Amino acid sequence: MPLPAFALNPGFFYVEVIVGVRTGLNPDRRTVDRMLLRMQRGSNKLERADGFELLVHDTGKLEQLQEDSLRAGLPGVPIVPPPLDQLTAPLPSAPDDAVRAGLLLNTSCRHPRAQPSLRGHIRFTEQGHRVGEYVAGEFVVAVEDLRATREQGAPPPSPDVAGALQGWFRIRIQAGPASSAQ
Repeated sequence: MPLPAFALNPGFFYVEVIVGVRTGLNPDRRTVDRMLLRMQRGSNKLERADGFELLVHDTGKLEQLQEDSLRAGLPGVPIVPPPLDQLTAPLPSAPDDAVRAGLLLNTSCRHPRAQPSLRGHIRFTEQGHRVGEYVAGEFVVAVEDLRATREQGAPPPSPDVAGALQGWFRIRIQAGPASSAQ
């Protein structure tokens, strides 16, 4: 039986640049700037909406990471599991070598039996960091079921793929509350 079609059709867009703390009595020189992007449909409250999230662990390395990925023949920066909101997920061995993504189906799927895990690529066309600049890109991800690891061993011989998502975005970085679609 084929899967039903899904279109997020977001009406709420959010970009947060999380600046690492580099001042104070004992500043941590390892701190990095991160970026969280979210596109969602429905309520501006995450727990009442369907949404798609991206987390860039180190914005300072993003441009070089994308150049290296494209030079290696990849369509963009890798998006790899684990999902953003799974507390038990291990930290990645090299978090700044990829982008993390999460699919939130808090409206469409009120009582999920599995947490979708996303794997694919994103190609950024604009990499803003400050208020007034834009963050833009195109992404393609496969939606996988993490239960395959438990059922088939780690790594699973074949991930259980439930479908694919693709799209594009262009979001202006603003100060204050998250902006709605204009």
